[in-house]
Amino acid sequence: YHLADALEDRGALAEADTNFRTARWMSKTAGSVEVEANSTRGLVRTAYALKRPTEGADWFNILVASGQANAWDWRQNGDRMRGLQRSREAAQGYQQAALLGGDWSNWCEAASEFSVADGAKDDILASARKCVSEGAGKKNSEHDLAYAHVNVAGVLVDRGVYQEALSEAREASALDPSNAFALHLQAEALVGLRRFQEAINAGNQSIRLSDGKYSFMHFTLGRAYY
Repeated sequence: YHLADALEDRGALAEADTNFRTARWMSKTAGSVEVEANSTRGLVRTAYALKRPTEGADWFNILVASGQANAWDWRQNGDRMRGLQRSREAAQGYQQAALLGGDWSNWCEAASEFSVADGAKDDILASARKCVSEGAGKKNSEHDLAYAHVNVAGVLVDRGVYQEALSEAREASALDPSNAFALHLQAEALVGLRRFQEAINAGNQSIRLSDGKYSFMHFTLGRAYY
């Protein structure tokens, strides 16, 4: 196992994979649960590093089935799924990490990944609200909490719950005044509430903060003027 670990660190991934397999087989024979779990973790890493994601997923499922997968394992799996742009699976990884006692910010990461997955609005709300409730008052939490409020506001705007969406978006701006998306969602909510001059002001600010990067912000401002 230590040989495999050293080989992995040096980038000799194929050799590391071979030695992790040997270590895992020997640990099963010897009844060493810890070495077996660590070797399986190594096989997950080397499979993904060798661009064999199906094999990596199989090894991860074996680790989960063994009952040895911990919060950090799920967090890493979330990172891997995010890298593969498999947003729902990434979100579920972060969610499971949080449930197993990981960091409060895992809820925030779950909310962000659910926000780009199809049909996950209730999951966005649940994860973002857990992010806010568990992260409130934590040191350097403002950025993550602001995006959690933005995620909630986005769902509420889509559902036509404009007053509550406005409150969430304003909470985000209070936490992070530089967050352009918070101001964009304020503009969207204010258009929905037919408070058009306020929507124009918020829309202009969102475009200024984002340097005009996002076409949907211009569109929302145009709606408010119209």
